[in-house]
Amino acid sequence: MNRQATNDIRWIIGRRWIVGQRSRTLPLLAAISLITAGCASTSPKVEEARTSVEQLRADPAVGTNAPVALQRTEESLARLNDAADDGASQAELDHLAYLVERRADATKLRATTVGHWKAVEGLGERREAVLLQAERLEADVARQEAASAIRDAQAARQEAASLQEELDSLEARQTDRGLVVTLGDVLFDVNGASLKPGGTAEVERVARTLAERPDLQVSIEGHTDSTGSETYNLRLSEERAASVRQTLIDAGIPGDRISARGYGESYPVATNDTQSGRQENRRVELILQES
Repeated sequence: MNRQATNDIRWIIGRRWIVGQRSRTLPLLAAISLITAGCASTSPKVEEARTSVEQLRADPAVGTNAPVALQRTEESLARLNDAADDGASQAELDHLAYLVERRADATKLRATTVGHWKAVEGLGERREAVLLQAERLEADVARQEAASAIRDAQAARQEAASLQEELDSLEARQTDRGLVVTLGDVLFDVNGASLKPGGTAEVERVARTLAERPDLQVSIEGHTDSTGSETYNLRLSEERAASVRQTLIDAGIPGDRISARGYGESYPVATNDTQSGRQENRRVELILQES
């Protein structure tokens, strides 16, 4: 065999070794990529809770010896998953994960106890004691879940009460069209559309209410008295409505939740023959309606 043939054989052998190395390395890299890609931002406690339930499901003894306890554990996990889907805080998710782990422990203990009971009938008193321990553990978890639900309900009531206080402070009135907040003429510059500081504060309070209630849309309607030309009054009412709309947007309310329109002197709420009546007619109304 000449030198050239020897070199060719060496090249082929080396090439096969490299290809073989690649064939072994690529699956390993792919597996590492899959493992890395699977790492989500979910906390370790939540993932551990889910893993614990999966292990219970995979254990046939649990399904046979503790089906009811397993169902309750799965319900606790469902509450955890729902909370995660709803964007709950990490602290709340960790607390729910802790409750799932406690239920999983109780389920495993019950399954083990019932299994031993079936295997050894002579453990009577001991069996009852361990079963009682498992029941107490389940009852403790149930009490904690109930306390958590009560806290959630209390928080919701407090939020509703806070929102109602905000609405009351705005002197809003309920009408067939929705909840109406009226901004008087004194909150704007004279013959102008710019809000005074007090007017801006009022609009920002409405913005806080809208932020707490994303289901609400707001219609802004500008009105004037009959003093001056009709064209001037219409333009002034439109500019004031637009000014209020922009203030809401600046406060963080999406523009697609806000409509604004000026009506000029078309819809008075009082006579234009007196100064007090004209002042009532110079207004901007914000109508809050459920979408």
